[in-house]
Amino acid sequence: MENKVEAKLKELNLFKEEDILNEEKEMLKKLNPDEAKRREKDLAKNRNLMFYQELKNKRVSKIKSKLYHKIKNKREKRAHDKMMEGMESDPAAQLREIEDLEKKRAQERISLRHKNKSKYVTNLMRYGNIKDTKYI
Repeated sequence: MENKVEAKLKELNLFKEEDILNEEKEMLKKLNPDEAKRREKDLAKNRNLMFYQELKNKRVSKIKSKLYHKIKNKREKRAHDKMMEGMESDPAAQLREIEDLEKKRAQERISLRHKNKSKYVTNLMRYGNIKDTKYI
């Protein structure tokens, strides 16, 4: 994504932020005033939403409470069970979902604090197809 943006900026000969801002202002002048105001309003709204979501994610990532994680895991399990009930008519989709969960759990177990210490991980590294010993 970032590479695409950089390539597009180079294509338009925009290397500095000042050039980018000037180009945006010129483009806004070409639009009718109502459309320009609407776009600016949407951009401001999206920026605010992203900022507040970032703050929320930082706060949640700092939580180390066992009770919080227990409640969070129960909530996720309930949501997953509900989704699995909805997929009862499609057993192939259920199997794919179960396999995805098993793979996700294996990745979690390998990326735990003491990465290479558990029997599970050492056996995976010895007999599995793991190229990088730090993560899958």
